[in-house]
Amino acid sequence: PIADAALSATASRVPERTIAAPHARRCRESRDSRTACDSSFMFHRNFKLSSISSMVRSDPLHCEKIVRRNARTLALASYFLPAKKRRASFALYSFRRSADDIVDACGPDRKAIARNLLEHRRALTEAIDGRPRGPVLRELRWAMREFDISSEVLFDLLDRVSRGANPPTWSSWEDLEKDCEIAAETVGTICTRICGIP
Repeated sequence: PIADAALSATASRVPERTIAAPHARRCRESRDSRTACDSSFMFHRNFKLSSISSMVRSDPLHCEKIVRRNARTLALASYFLPAKKRRASFALYSFRRSADDIVDACGPDRKAIARNLLEHRRALTEAIDGRPRGPVLRELRWAMREFDISSEVLFDLLDRVSRGANPPTWSSWEDLEKDCEIAAETVGTICTRICGIP
């Protein structure tokens, strides 16, 4: 009787283990899968945030290097400005410098100048629409939003660069002075926005 009772008890427990084991395994696999998915999500999220953070730091440094390489006097004067205004000034100069570099690289080929400046205008349009190409345009877009710089004045700046690639002739010193004033007016307008001059 004792042996029969033990055998009966053992037999009654076997189905429970047989049913419970696969269920426990599935629960464990599901838990491991969720953990793996969570870990993957956190990795990609942290990687993306790290990339953005690195970009935020490197873009201002990129523009600062352009200014220090090409306009040392401006670079020195800009260090007397507050950090945000200095950053915006570097962005503005770098954008203007990039347009000047297009003209310098094309030499006397006016068709190439016009074609490349047109592409530069397209890049500016994309930056304004939230799709900036590269560090200079990312910084310029930041400066536009930070200091409420209108897009019209930036397009006008490119027009001035294009006009400079095809310089007019002047009949007098007064005409030359007037043309110089017009050329500097756009940059001055942007600088007053950055510096907070009404």
